[in-house]
Amino acid sequence: MSFVEVKNLTKVFGSVTAVDDVSFSVDEKSFLMLLGPSGCGKTTILRMIAGLETPTAGEIRIRDKIMFSSGKGISVPARERELGLVFQSYALWPHMTVFENIAFGLRVKKMQENAIREKVRESLAYMHLDEMANRYPQEMSGGQQQRVALARMLASEPALFLMDEPLSNLDAKLRVEMRAEIKNIHAHLSATTIYVTHDQVEGLTMASSIAVLKNGKIEQLDHPKKVYHYPETLFVADFIGSPQINILNCTAETSAGMTSIKTESGDNFKTAYNAISGDRKKLNAAIRPEKISIVASSGTNTARVKIKTVLPAGSETVIHVEYGKDLLRILMQKEQDLNAGEEVFIHFPEKDILLFDPETKKLLHN
Repeated sequence: MSFVEVKNLTKVFGSVTAVDDVSFSVDEKSFLMLLGPSGCGKTTILRMIAGLETPTAGEIRIRDKIMFSSGKGISVPARERELGLVFQSYALWPHMTVFENIAFGLRVKKMQENAIREKVRESLAYMHLDEMANRYPQEMSGGQQQRVALARMLASEPALFLMDEPLSNLDAKLRVEMRAEIKNIHAHLSATTIYVTHDQVEGLTMASSIAVLKNGKIEQLDHPKKVYHYPETLFVADFIGSPQINILNCTAETSAGMTSIKTESGDNFKTAYNAISGDRKKLNAAIRPEKISIVASSGTNTARVKIKTVLPAGSETVIHVEYGKDLLRILMQKEQDLNAGEEVFIHFPEKDILLFDPETKKLLHN
């Protein structure tokens, strides 16, 4: 069942189209991540769902109730949409204690004081903030303030959680901790969630589905594993993944009903693709850094390269190699006894080579 449904949503600011005819649905209890670079329209979409921004056109439904419709002239105020919001800036009142910050929204709803105390107590306990009820925001760390913002949202028991880059102000260690916290909240409460971020790691580790946006449009909406392993466009392939995916210009050749590719450096690689129909001699081949391996000698689907940079990172090592005019990235597990300037052979597994049309920028399917 669709809990949130967005149809042909458009937002124009002057001469700029921030959101361009976007449609998607969010199933009940699911976790949708709106992911993309700055200026792609993801926050504008979230704000329109929240009622903080008025769409230029389109329709928004929550639990099959129309919240906005340009065609029907309906626009439900934000306060009546039963939403919980968590912002990048935490949005805590500095002159109120933690208890008062969480209780504020409940008092606006005219809840009885004893019920407010109980609800705040439960939220504080859930977020491990029991000892901080009487502190002020400025007396707390960034991570603690973000927990307060989450506790405030939980206390109001909204129908839908909306989060706008809530972890971007935290350091790397806290971000990891809070990712787990938010994922636990979603799992425990089965709360339908829409989360905005530019951080692909958050999308891949937290969401049940990811919508990758570019220039106000959705490039791909799918399960995180599908988005990572089978990106529908070159933009998605390049945006998702760290280190970035390797992309090579090549030409296609067909033999025995299968497609092989020839790179600009003259190497031939077999692929898992059947013979490609149509006139697609020029292609882009893409392969993830962790799929490339260093091998002892030449063979099928191998190439000779020169190591340019070795970047050890504890449990893994990133290696940059020169391959003709291209610089390839290789991600290897554990530390590696390799040095810049060495020549080695690398191997491209057939099944891990993705082929894209260089004109449409779209993934080719068998």
